[in-house]
Amino acid sequence: MKKLTRQQVLEIARNLYVGPPAVRNAIQRARPHICPFEDLADCVPEGAHVLDFGCGSGLFLAVLAATRPGFRGIGVDPSQAAIEAAHTMAAELAARQAASQLTFARLESLATLPAGPFDLVSMIDVAHHLPAGQLEAHIAALAARVQPGGWFLYKDMASRPRWMAMLNRAHDLVVAREWIHYVQPERVERQLAEAGWRLVRSEAWRLLWYAHDLRLFQRSSH
Repeated sequence: MKKLTRQQVLEIARNLYVGPPAVRNAIQRARPHICPFEDLADCVPEGAHVLDFGCGSGLFLAVLAATRPGFRGIGVDPSQAAIEAAHTMAAELAARQAASQLTFARLESLATLPAGPFDLVSMIDVAHHLPAGQLEAHIAALAARVQPGGWFLYKDMASRPRWMAMLNRAHDLVVAREWIHYVQPERVERQLAEAGWRLVRSEAWRLLWYAHDLRLFQRSSH
């Protein structure tokens, strides 16, 4: 499948995040300028059934569903407001493209995660919001939902260069009202390597004044 362009992702966001809630939808329409969704989508195999953990208002799944007929995705997030916005987006998408199947649900705890198994589980810009000491438990719970031979897609904000990290911290103070804690991707690498996963893609990106770390892992098929 041909890789998406950023302009295509921006157009998807503009078309699907319309009406109220005005502020939240405006953020979704602007987010492709600072988050490389076209590169993230490129990590998802054709035909994959996807669980997006910490999906927010569902933009990552929206990009996939809008460009892959018959796509199936489940998004979970602890924010009820975000899930309601995702439902509104999914209804807009269904009116335009009935073949896609998106489901969104508020997540109460890790124990209420959908059982799966899934072809790919994604965790995008979530780790730096987790309370200290909870990363490994989240990674383990999500990895358990991936079928043998499947994929775990991890993307988070980078702690280097420091000036970019500080600007992103200021961003989250305004938007999420949180003082975030950066996670070194090597922690995720070590945990999954010990569980027999293989790191297949490792990249660093910069968009405007935002720095990103990507890791794509594949589970053993045995």
